[in-house]
Amino acid sequence: HSLGGPIIAQVAAQFPERVGGLVILAGSLDPDLEKWMWYNEAIHWWGTSYLVPGMLRRSNRELRPMRGELEKLKPLLQQITCPVVIVHAPDDMLVPWENVEFMQAAFPEGTIREVVRLEDRNHFLPWNSEPDVRKAIESLRGDARSEPEPEPQVAD
Repeated sequence: HSLGGPIIAQVAAQFPERVGGLVILAGSLDPDLEKWMWYNEAIHWWGTSYLVPGMLRRSNRELRPMRGELEKLKPLLQQITCPVVIVHAPDDMLVPWENVEFMQAAFPEGTIREVVRLEDRNHFLPWNSEPDVRKAIESLRGDARSEPEPEPQVAD
């Protein structure tokens, strides 16, 4: 989810033999959509950083290098070979829908199996759309590359 999207995409690109499928929830992968805003800078300043809750401070620190890291990831996306399901909401106020369009253009042809568009759900899909998230994960079960399950052994 969110920042986890580029992380799992990088793992799938670097270790394709170890990843059987990806479900990207509200993933932020387009470097051109990453903007460091004035309020991000204000939170980053030493004097003001302690005025915001620790969770927001940590999140802000994670976002600072994001654009540069996504630029490095961009050419690696063509190395993804596993099936991908993208789940996103057009009204996501933190990760724009245009990230879906970026992924559709950046991932190898045929890897994106489905784009699930969730109307009126915002950014917090794991919490407000759990049944849809579970369905997306389940949809890859029969599609993802995996070792075949061994036949059960029956004792004589």
